[in-house]
Amino acid sequence: MEQTAIQEMINEFNKELNVATQIGNEDKIRITKHLINIASKYLEMEEKYIIEAFEEGDWCNYQKTDITGKDYYQLNFKSE
Repeated sequence: MEQTAIQEMINEFNKELNVATQIGNEDKIRITKHLINIASKYLEMEEKYIIEAFEEGDWCNYQKTDITGKDYYQLNFKSE
């Protein structure tokens, strides 16, 4: 499954958080958690933009499919 740019950024922040936790750097832990929270808010926006772009594009007409933008996002980017 692919990842969006924001998902990849959150993964990188989580790696940094793990390192900071291992070395006990409280300042870096706090800052990195804050960055993860900010990025998570943008992840919701990014999902909305991807869905809208899919639905406004010609993909649905070209493929002659009933797939929705939400379906497209779930199939390609949702990691649960």
